[in-house]
Amino acid sequence: MPTSMETGLLVLYALFVWWGATGLILVLNRRSESTYRLSLIGAGTLAVAGFGAAVVTRDMADTTGAIVGFTGALSVWALIEMLFLMGVLVGTHREAARENESGWSRFKRASLAIAHHEAALIVTLGMLAFVFHGSANPTALWTFALLWFMRLSTKLNIFYGVPNTAAELLPRRISYLRSYFRTSRPSALFPVSVAAAALTILIIHLAMSSPDATPFVVASGTLLLTFAALGLIEHLMLIAPFPTSALWEWRTPRRVSRSSSIATPEPLRPTHCANETGGRP
Repeated sequence: MPTSMETGLLVLYALFVWWGATGLILVLNRRSESTYRLSLIGAGTLAVAGFGAAVVTRDMADTTGAIVGFTGALSVWALIEMLFLMGVLVGTHREAARENESGWSRFKRASLAIAHHEAALIVTLGMLAFVFHGSANPTALWTFALLWFMRLSTKLNIFYGVPNTAAELLPRRISYLRSYFRTSRPSALFPVSVAAAALTILIIHLAMSSPDATPFVVASGTLLLTFAALGLIEHLMLIAPFPTSALWEWRTPRRVSRSSSIATPEPLRPTHCANETGGRP
C-alpha cells in the first residue's frame, strides 16, 4: 500500500496539475490571437501523447499506471477546453441571449451556444469508455468522466443562477455566453449538486478504504478524490461572498478595458487557428 508520504505526493501532484494547467490555459488564451495556432498545436501534441500513454498503460494496475492514466485524461481535457476558450469549438449559435427570454427557449438557445463543445466532450467520453472497457487501469476514463460531470453541474448552476458566476474570466471571443449566466440566489439545483459531489467523494473514499483495496486502487482513488474535492470546492465558490476570479487574476492580466472586453467577438477565422466550465454555461 502507498505510504502516507506517497499519498500526500499524489495529492500535491493533482493540486499542482489542476492549478498549473488552469493558469497556463488562461495565460495562453489571453495572449494575442496570432499565437493561438501554435498553442493549439502544442496542446494537441500533448493530448495525443497523453492519450497514447494512457492506452499503453491501460493494463498497468499500479501507481505509475494510475498517474499516467490520470495525466493522459487531463491532457485531452485541456485541449478541448482550449479549443472552447479560444473560440474554435463552441456552438451553433454565436450570439447573446435575447432580452427577457426565459424558460425552455432560453435553455435551448444556451445549449446550442455550446453544443459543439458539449458534443466533443461526450464523444471523447464515449471513446474513452470504449477503449478502456474491461481494462485493469481505467483511471483515464474515470478522470475524464469526473471532470465532465463536475463541469456540467457547474454550467447548469451558473445558467439557473448563483451569486458568483466568474463571468469576467470568459475571454472576449466568447463573451456573448455571459448573457446566459444568471447572477442571483442559488437555485434549487445547487444543493443537489453539492450533495452529488459529496456523495462522489464518499464513494471514492469507501473504495479506497476497503480491506480489499490494492495499491493501484488507493493511488488512482487518491487522484480522483482530490479532483472530486476540488470540484466540490469550485461549487462552493459559486456562492462565496467574494469574487472568485481573484484566484486567477494574477495569471490573467487585463489587456483591454472592461467595456471593450464584453464586446461581441467576431467569428474565428482559419488564419488564426487550425473547444465548459462550470473546472462553466
